[in-house]
Amino acid sequence: MTAQQQQSWLERSPDLQSYRKLLRQEFYAPRDLGVKSTESLASSQPKTSLIPIQQASKDSQALRLNEIHLPRWHSPWELYRVVSGHLGWVRCVALDPTNQWFSTGSTDRTIKIWDLASGQLKLTLTGHIHSVRGLAISARSPYLFSVGEDKAVKCWDLEQNKVVRNYHGHLSGVYSCALHPTLDVLATAGADSTTRVWDIRTKAAIHVLVGHTSPVAVVRCQAGEPQVITGSHDSTIRLWDLAAGKTRAVLTNHKKSVRALEFHPAQYTFVSGSPDNIKIWQCPDGTFLRNASGHDAIIQSLAVNADGVLVSGGRLSNTGFLYIESRIGRFFVLLGLGNWIQLSTREFPSPTGISGI
Repeated sequence: MTAQQQQSWLERSPDLQSYRKLLRQEFYAPRDLGVKSTESLASSQPKTSLIPIQQASKDSQALRLNEIHLPRWHSPWELYRVVSGHLGWVRCVALDPTNQWFSTGSTDRTIKIWDLASGQLKLTLTGHIHSVRGLAISARSPYLFSVGEDKAVKCWDLEQNKVVRNYHGHLSGVYSCALHPTLDVLATAGADSTTRVWDIRTKAAIHVLVGHTSPVAVVRCQAGEPQVITGSHDSTIRLWDLAAGKTRAVLTNHKKSVRALEFHPAQYTFVSGSPDNIKIWQCPDGTFLRNASGHDAIIQSLAVNADGVLVSGGRLSNTGFLYIESRIGRFFVLLGLGNWIQLSTREFPSPTGISGI
């Protein structure tokens, strides 16, 4: 897609569907037709120079074109393997930070550990008496944390393959959990409209974060501020001050329940998913950046990798792959995978994702 084609397209201002078609054509173009990566395109462009004020308006359109970066070409995403073994819906997926195995939680009340390379079942953990809704794998210790609709929060020692700690406090089902990347802290959220922050060593409740008026569907943690964010069925996102245990900001842009949140691993941003839209926000104060429209579904899960590719899974819809750039967000390919998709991505030699249905 040449600069003249981009210029012509921007002047006509078509809908997102037309732009998606152009991106798909460029994305699937074979290498021998001259498709270049972002780095090669940047190296082939002339050096940036100062623009006189009188020329700024004339060249503003050209500058806008230079800001649009296409994703680096790779072969189309295809189904790699189907792993079966659960007797119920798979409600959560967590990937080992070392990329050797992954775990799944299901409505059959079990947690299964799978070998990532072969897809073989390695272990089945039993202990929950209701559906398993959330999993978190520690990168600092051999622990796996699970939460479920039985109000339970469990810590599994993967060297002994048994529960070593139970965290009591939630008054109803627990829907999500997240580990702090640098502190020995676990955050859990559930149907009692609260988010609880636990010291994983002592089982003590550090904070009970209160403010949502409906069940909290998702919680996420990061090292920077805000260290904890939550999304709820009350259509709001709350950013929390972890030290004070109080709300830092309340984001009310969504009009429907917020069921998915994810931090960008490289940018200081996060993304939220709701039936009304996917929205991208700037940390630390939750400044709204833009919408990522095009996925007409109840967004159930989101995942972002270091290349800026966002994967969104929705109920009764397809899975959308979205390329996130610092200023724009566009869908560039859609793949149909099924309903109730949970996703997890990490860095691999080639783009890889895991979904559960």
